[in-house]
Amino acid sequence: MKVINIDSVENIKVVGFDVFYVDSEGNQQKYTDGLIDIAKGELSVLVNGSELDISKVVDAGENVAESLNNAFLENTISSSQGNTAKKEAESEEKVVDELLEKQKDADEQLEFVQQQLQERLAEIERLEKELEEQKEKLEEEEAEEEIIDLEALFPAASAGETEEEITEDLDAVDEEGTGEPVQSIPQPLVDDPSPPSPSAPSARLTAEEVEPVFVSFTLSNNSDSGKSGDLITNVNNSSPGETLAFDGTSSANASISSSIDGKTFNTIADSVGNWNINTSGEIGDGDYTVSVVATGLDGGSASQTKNITIDTTAPEVPSVFLSEASDSGEKGDDITNVDNPTFVGRGEFGSTITFTINDIDYTAAVEANGTWEVTIDALEEREEAYEYTVVAEDVAGNISSEASGSVKIDTSIVLTGGLAEDSNSGT
Repeated sequence: MKVINIDSVENIKVVGFDVFYVDSEGNQQKYTDGLIDIAKGELSVLVNGSELDISKVVDAGENVAESLNNAFLENTISSSQGNTAKKEAESEEKVVDELLEKQKDADEQLEFVQQQLQERLAEIERLEKELEEQKEKLEEEEAEEEIIDLEALFPAASAGETEEEITEDLDAVDEEGTGEPVQSIPQPLVDDPSPPSPSAPSARLTAEEVEPVFVSFTLSNNSDSGKSGDLITNVNNSSPGETLAFDGTSSANASISSSIDGKTFNTIADSVGNWNINTSGEIGDGDYTVSVVATGLDGGSASQTKNITIDTTAPEVPSVFLSEASDSGEKGDDITNVDNPTFVGRGEFGSTITFTINDIDYTAAVEANGTWEVTIDALEEREEAYEYTVVAEDVAGNISSEASGSVKIDTSIVLTGGLAEDSNSGT
């Protein structure tokens, strides 16, 4: 058996399963898992030669009762040391009792916390029940708001007709069995010829019936000249048969109001929200802000604003000539031995060049530096020259005047010659 000798009980402390002590020479020592060895009877602590009851200094800060109990049970089963083992078992049992007492206190505290938790859960259940009751009450109020004011729609009811009679009128159908309501439904009585006030409608829209108002628009297909969707057009109402128009979508049956260049144009969306507005009056070239406002049946509104450009000015006539690499022989004579020559030129930036030769169209974009380039397919050599045309179309769809020219393909090599006169002997 291992022994720890100390001078005083103040010189020893148990933390967890470890034993910390100051030996007789004044040095601080640590015995790892010393408490377990004490419980097993493998370690004894002597104070001035007398065995110390270790339960007096056990620090049970961390609840280790179960671990100690297992150690004590193992020691009890395996111990065969007679009276000494019995004494140690009694000491161990005392330590276990103390730890179990602490466990009991912890269990009581846990039971108290659980009781508080049950009370909180009951309170939450009560609040949820109240919330459900409030929700049902709100739904009942909303249902009441959805009821049509029968007295406003059927004044005959206020004149003595019962609700049952009105209901019978509503359920009545014609004798032919078409399923259509008969025309005997009571009509509203008009006592006051003045129109009803819009602030006092006979029927109210509920939150479920009111949809959020929205609106979106763009140029109509017939007005969107040039590149589609870029909001640049050459349509300005100046030519017969052309109309600057806008297509859009919105809330069903919404009132649509569009404004451009200080003019306002109105229409009504159809039952699925589609609408179209045609403008009138010539609009000059320039940039414009188009605003569209949609007003729903419930009075709510939405708007959208876009900027458009009107450009009716045609681009300048593009220039065209053979590229330097394709202009073989004498420069500028429009004759080349390259059967698929490259043509180059200048034009308005952003415009599209259409080069047509031998009934084939070739296109090219004018770069930022104002130049364009087209390489055509191979042409057969022939006696006459090939005619070509060139036009430019800007982003608004305006087309320039036509440039034209010709090119002759000549890939043949002609050899001429004969004997020199001094070499031509004989006849």
